[in-house]
Amino acid sequence: MAIKISLPEDFVTFQRWELPNYRTKLQDLEHDRGVYLFRDTAGQALYVGKSKRLCNRLNSHLNGQGTSKDFTHLIDTITVYFIAELYELDIYESYAINKFQPEYNRDKVFYKPADITVSWQLEQVDGEIDLLQEKLRDYRRDRRRLDSGIDADDELIDDLPMRRYGNLLWLHREIDKSERKLEKKRQERAKLLNILQE
Repeated sequence: MAIKISLPEDFVTFQRWELPNYRTKLQDLEHDRGVYLFRDTAGQALYVGKSKRLCNRLNSHLNGQGTSKDFTHLIDTITVYFIAELYELDIYESYAINKFQPEYNRDKVFYKPADITVSWQLEQVDGEIDLLQEKLRDYRRDRRRLDSGIDADDELIDDLPMRRYGNLLWLHREIDKSERKLEKKRQERAKLLNILQE
């Protein structure tokens, strides 16, 4: 008998610098526990972990404490999967480690590179495409909000701070970068589909 596991649908993904915005949300949860995934700017999985107190654990990683000193400077995005039951933490952590194959996890690693099948790779690429599409939607929504308050003929004056322009420029850069990553992942997906069809 096989047991099928998938990650919880109750999750949130945010940029490293956005953690203070999510701290209150994480602390206000009835169950402040879950499994988290760190990714670098290229979208590659760095580390998967679990915690009964998410805020404290995420802060310790971002401050480079313990083994996270090896990768803390690489963290770009954080995904937190919320887990209601304590006994499920280990199950979901082990599953996520073997699904995402993060570079810096040493425990609970059951995969071997030679064992990875094309179907598994395809599933992984599909997950990465979904994350990139979600990130792009968020960036575009934020850009629309900023664009709506900026006129191309506006000069830099006190009532239109430089910070707003800086945020808009950053969003344009991140959208371009994410669109390029998404295109590469779509090409990778097409190659994997061709392999499966052969």
